[in-house]
Amino acid sequence: MKIALIGGAFNPVHNGHLYLASVVEKSFPDAQIRFVPSSLSPHKSNNNLINAAQRIRMLELALEGVSWHIDTCEIDRGGVSYTALTVQALKEQYGPDTEVLIVIGDDLVPGLSSWRDPDYLFREARFVVASRDEVEANLPAGATALNNSLLPVSSTQIREAVRSGESIEQLVPPAVAQYIRQEGLYLEAFDDS
Repeated sequence: MKIALIGGAFNPVHNGHLYLASVVEKSFPDAQIRFVPSSLSPHKSNNNLINAAQRIRMLELALEGVSWHIDTCEIDRGGVSYTALTVQALKEQYGPDTEVLIVIGDDLVPGLSSWRDPDYLFREARFVVASRDEVEANLPAGATALNNSLLPVSSTQIREAVRSGESIEQLVPPAVAQYIRQEGLYLEAFDDS
């Protein structure tokens, strides 16, 4: 079994996440794609994080009609989310021969050594690296570079647009935009530091 993990806060999920999943699916057609929303990020501020149920609901809306999955193991586990624990749980659940792909943006490559148990991750999983900007990242040993177009959209940009009253219709799936409006999400001041 091969599982491709696309992790993050998904605060909110956006078209860039869905595009990334489609590229991963084309590159690894035998992999099951799983979106893994984090409970709390060890590397980013969690000050502006909306509740897990709302983030999961937006993922459900975004993934309607596709064969990709939502894995809530990090939210269910609670506390700070560590990819090493997620990989370990998958190997325990599906067997040690399960191939786990960890999909990340090239902006995260320089900080991989600060992740929890990076040696375990490099040994037990394979990093699949997507381009997020024009800068060439030095890929870690054994990593695979995705051949993706750059899609300059971020969750921070979407939260700022909502707060400023700008349209987000081109940045997120229509059902997610409608949910954000209905729930009044991201209208409060937030701190992205």
